[in-house]
Amino acid sequence: MGDVLQQGETVGTVGVIPSEAADEPHLHFEMTVGGEIADPIEVMGIG
Repeated sequence: MGDVLQQGETVGTVGVIPSEAADEPHLHFEMTVGGEIADPIEVMGIG
């Protein structure tokens, strides 16, 4: 937690979780700002 990332750096991978095997592959991605959960799209300004 609190790591600084560089553009293009891998932050996760997509795999199969048995309890979600019926779903399409997806990545759960969460960010916090000031200790509060934040919308990554809004924080990164890409939406």
